Amino acid sequence: MKITPGGAAGSHHIIRTVIVIAVIALSPGVSPAGGQDEQLLSLWETGAAGGFVSLPHYTGSDQLYTLPLVLPYVLYRGDFFRADRSGFKGMFYTSDRLSLDISLSLGLPVQSSDNDAREGMPDIPWTGQVGPRLVVRLYSNDAGLDVLGRLPVRSVGDINGAQVGWTIAPDVVVRANNVLPWGMDCVVSAGLLYGSKGYHDLYYSVGEAYVTDERAFYRSGEGLNSYFATLNLGHAISRTVTLRLIMQWQGMGDSVVADSPLVRVRSNVSFAMWFVWRLWESERKQSRKLLLSDPEEDIGL
Repeated sequence: MKITPGGAAGSHHIIRTVIVIAVIALSPGVSPAGGQDEQLLSLWETGAAGGFVSLPHYTGSDQLYTLPLVLPYVLYRGDFFRADRSGFKGMFYTSDRLSLDISLSLGLPVQSSDNDAREGMPDIPWTGQVGPRLVVRLYSNDAGLDVLGRLPVRSVGDINGAQVGWTIAPDVVVRANNVLPWGMDCVVSAGLLYGSKGYHDLYYSVGEAYVTDERAFYRSGEGLNSYFATLNLGHAISRTVTLRLIMQWQGMGDSVVADSPLVRVRSNVSFAMWFVWRLWESERKQSRKLLLSDPEEDIGL
């Protein structure tokens, strides 16, 4: 299950992103790697992961969660359903160049008593995001390089059943397998996060009842929440043990919520490190060319 801090779209930006991705994907110069049909991964896999993760309470917060990470995992790489360390997904369509899925992720709660900027305000509950995502392979070669474009559109609700709003987070992903020193693999991504007014209200608005000398009244709007870039590195220590490091930067820049009194910093860095132990895998295999929707998943995340 993917877990993220709280964080957030002009329609013409999204339409332009879809057009650019579609034009590049259909251009004659783009072709999948010729050797990918023979690259197979286990259909089922089970194991355990242990390490830690450090991330902000929400985008723009100057306070962090630092959490231990010890949990079992189950991967299923099916044609129509996927379960992996990045979440649960139903596959509507998939090929070696295009996939459309629906996925689920969770957002961590924020206890206002533990956050200086939100002291005295209502807590932020657990949130869930669900919605479709388009993934297009923009470029691939036989050397293990993939470039993907992703466009997730998700509805956001809280644990109490209330509809919060929506998010859209287009990004570009570059995946490099077997091209770095010491047998390391790498996934780099960069993109934008947009959010609805309701989504931003949950994290950044300040009502009249919660105004203090240090916290002014504020109402958020719809639009750009932040920019983000992620570096994901992995090293196979053995056939069954992998060390993985992930770092993500988020910058608020000209965000529509950057002026909220609940925003204490304009950029955040999240970090995670863990070991993954593969304990069992099925003899039945799945072609890597069908695993477009999560490039992190098929390199041992």
